[in-house]
Amino acid sequence: MTPSTACLGLPPNLSVSRPFQHDPGTAPVLGLASRAVAWARLADGAFDLLIVGGGITGAGTARDAAMRGLRVALLEADDWASGTSSRSSRLVHGGVRYLEHGHLHMVFEASRERRTLLQIAPHLVRPLRFMWPVYRGARIPRWKLRAGLLAYDALSLFRNVGTHRGMSRHAILQREPRLNADGLVGGARYWDASTDDVRLTLANVVSAAEAGALTLNHAHVTAFVHDANGMIAGARVLDAVTGAWTEVRARVVVNATGPWSDVTRRLDDGVEHVAVLGSKGVHIAVPRERVPVTDALTLLHPDDGRVLFILPSPVHTIIGTTETPATSGPAEVRANRADVAYLLRATNGFFPSAALDDDDVISAWAGIRPLVAQCGTTANDASREHAVVTSASGLISVTGGKLTTFRAMASEIADVTERALGRRTAVASPTADAPLPGAGDLPHDAEVRAAQDLIGDAASATQLVRAYGDRWRLVWGLVEREPALGARLDSTLPYIAAEVMWAAVAEGAWTVADVLVRRMPIAYERKDAGRALAPTVAAIMSRVHEWDDATTAQAVMAYDDESNRLFGIDPWDARRERRASQGSRSDYLIVTAFTPVRLAPADTYPMPPGVARTNAITSSSDDLAAGGSSPPAKICCCQYESRADAGRPSNVRENTPRIAELFACSTGVARPPPGNFAIFFMNSPATSLVDSSEIGLPALTMILTSAWACAAGANVTNAAQHVMSDRNFRM
Repeated sequence: MTPSTACLGLPPNLSVSRPFQHDPGTAPVLGLASRAVAWARLADGAFDLLIVGGGITGAGTARDAAMRGLRVALLEADDWASGTSSRSSRLVHGGVRYLEHGHLHMVFEASRERRTLLQIAPHLVRPLRFMWPVYRGARIPRWKLRAGLLAYDALSLFRNVGTHRGMSRHAILQREPRLNADGLVGGARYWDASTDDVRLTLANVVSAAEAGALTLNHAHVTAFVHDANGMIAGARVLDAVTGAWTEVRARVVVNATGPWSDVTRRLDDGVEHVAVLGSKGVHIAVPRERVPVTDALTLLHPDDGRVLFILPSPVHTIIGTTETPATSGPAEVRANRADVAYLLRATNGFFPSAALDDDDVISAWAGIRPLVAQCGTTANDASREHAVVTSASGLISVTGGKLTTFRAMASEIADVTERALGRRTAVASPTADAPLPGAGDLPHDAEVRAAQDLIGDAASATQLVRAYGDRWRLVWGLVEREPALGARLDSTLPYIAAEVMWAAVAEGAWTVADVLVRRMPIAYERKDAGRALAPTVAAIMSRVHEWDDATTAQAVMAYDDESNRLFGIDPWDARRERRASQGSRSDYLIVTAFTPVRLAPADTYPMPPGVARTNAITSSSDDLAAGGSSPPAKICCCQYESRADAGRPSNVRENTPRIAELFACSTGVARPPPGNFAIFFMNSPATSLVDSSEIGLPALTMILTSAWACAAGANVTNAAQHVMSDRNFRM
């Protein structure tokens, strides 16, 4: 039974009373029938290459390898580009700021790849002019900027869209009249490119599938399979759509899971790896009329001198990005109040008339850059170069890199794969010249004019060509069959209902988030993250997937949770960032006791001011008497019951799994982020719980300290970070 129009608040002319029947004359490679065939093929055949991870790196690798004639399977646990690849600055750029750190090879490679992508995907990668204003006393003076941009042009072999030019103060203010003129001394302009990061990823997935690769999203690799010699030979896979399980065999397996790379490597060898340096980057979108920039702007943040971009987009102005250590996993990362304040503070400084505050933020999103971890390197100065490593079992893992250089990374991974297979490596990657799907034969502007002439709605026509290239006609063909699908989903945005239908029919969209967050960036462009449109989208999808009323309602509820996970702004993290900058304090104080020590129920004791009570057992406020007025964000107290037949474990490490389990039950946080926790064991003597030779003296110091000192003392917090980063003691 399909939902009625009335119950979901759809426009009355948008009928959902019958299932959608796709034109049998076309068979999209990511369509419904294709998925069923792909799942059957997954279990039946052996592959040359299995790629785990459907972000831009995995998608590009699948395309390259399939075009070389390899038998390829590409699996993504969530949706295509659902991780870092959908949370970028949406730039394809040479990386002018990397010159400052001496990463010349990176700039040269990125400049070459920018040129290549402008040629093979003109509908997705478009030239973008940047302006860099220079203010008196800036960290990078005008002469240094001009020298750097000259080097930038040279590293692109002077084959960029345009060469840089110096600009006077007057010329800059003519282009950007609302820019703060106080202290402005001049600047320069240069060229890079913008893109739709998700669409670029999806185009690579489609191209890989059209070259013969098996591609499945919402297919979760839960374990790796090894042969009798311990070499990796495949994986066990869960279909999140149907709940089915299967096993896939492959001669080579590539781990392209980005910030999840260390976790994926652990599936192979059971070892806790630290190859990825997680760096959180946050962007915000604000109304275009408040910050109406003509060009993209490169600025230096007045607080710390970091490079900041203010970018024009068709709907809003995008501001980013931050760079702070990631304190939560890639599935949980999101913006916090400190991030937003950091970006607003800079924007208001450069555009005083904007007077932006929190209410002006349309959306805020965060991603984790999977940088290559190097001793003594911070996220801000870490290289964006990538690394490809092969484990003892043969698992090939790629870390680092950036969106712009994905094609070069994919080519290198395909080369490594061919060598592992004993094949002769191709002379050059076939992807350097092959257009991506949608590139077409007509110039981009000609396609836009053709679409506008046919459709009549200039904004929607432009959006279709930008998203689908010359394949926009396939999407519009749905409207020709059913005119109601030509209606806009939101009168202020250019997206039409046919795009929802096409996403479900032809692009592997299985959830409302697949559509509103990734197939169309509506979630980024509405203050409610598109929640009000979720019933409409779910109703359209129900026609394709034949959902009943209950399933459709569940899809809407699931989107509410997902949109909050991605776009909610975390108020706790503002405290975390402040404490981190002060070098002290933890977000959680974990207080645990082993029998026979007992803790009273949580509601027995009053909580100190500002402390959130969990659903766990909570320690007495007497234990926190020395704490002052600024306690940690939450106190989680766990009662550990030792089994009578096993006796009490001899050290902290043996108890860690149980403590983590109790913590998760108490707070709803599945995996505590390292470095933000203090642990106090209420036992006497405490030394009986710790083997200092295994855990280390800092841990012993922490446990011998009072509970409140564990939460508030700077030295103790550093000890907590030491313990939580120890692979034998990771929670």
